[in-house]
Amino acid sequence: LRSASFDPAGRWVALARGAGAVSVRELSRGALLGEARLGAAVVKRVAASLDGQRFVAATAADPGVHSVTLATMQAAPPLDIDEVLALKRVVAWDSPYGERFVASPYREGLYLFDDERLEELLPSPALVDLSASPDRRRVVGLGQNGEVRERGGDRRRVPRGHQPFALAVAISNRGELAFAFRDRVSWEQEDGTVRRWSMDLTPLDLAFDAAGGRLAVGTREGAVALYARSGQLVALVDDAHDRVPWVGFAPDGRLGAASWDGSLRFYALGVLERSPEALVAAAERAWGLTLAEVLRPRD
Repeated sequence: LRSASFDPAGRWVALARGAGAVSVRELSRGALLGEARLGAAVVKRVAASLDGQRFVAATAADPGVHSVTLATMQAAPPLDIDEVLALKRVVAWDSPYGERFVASPYREGLYLFDDERLEELLPSPALVDLSASPDRRRVVGLGQNGEVRERGGDRRRVPRGHQPFALAVAISNRGELAFAFRDRVSWEQEDGTVRRWSMDLTPLDLAFDAAGGRLAVGTREGAVALYARSGQLVALVDDAHDRVPWVGFAPDGRLGAASWDGSLRFYALGVLERSPEALVAAAERAWGLTLAEVLRPRD
């Protein structure tokens, strides 16, 4: 998997499967609802609409924009945009003037559109990453030149500093920013505090939870890390068999991680944040047996 996107109401999740396909599954049970075939190009990112009736996929070949209706799993005719060839990222934006999708190509500029037409080509340097906040009311772009700009309600680019050599960016509902570098992560908090910590792993993607108290990091090595506001490592899960290029939080609060091994794994924060000792104690209470008794060889 390359990425995923959750229906804001928590009913389904769209999965960018890489080789020209997006599948949609029920979020509660995992049942397959349908699959859209979009050609042979790699599907880089997918973005669920705010009303949960469709999703937009960004592919790495012409045409880069595909709007798919969930009821039919059919893609609408490609937008009549001569300039749009290949897209790197796409996010849904709950802007002050209604839902819009923002997409970044493999060159300069940002495309602002609804599901029917291109609305505007916005000036922007070529981007490394494009991210939306969990409530989708904020959008931030990270330029190849290190420029960081948040998209304002009037479409202006609000400067948010420079982060040379950053590889990924995330923005919280409160406007806090996190950046991934080749061997470290930084978190710029609203009180002016900047938390920085090194990683033995290579971060690929970042995501804030809705409350802004947790930051998830997907890594090239297949691990998923969860950090607190203090920068403390809360949990490190290493069960994927390939890189994790996308992480995000579902509407029910679970952490999702999409892996190149084809899986979308979910982790409950209540479990991740408990110590191994607490988890063992809870299991023993539920079983009515000690762990030693459970593991004792049987004749």
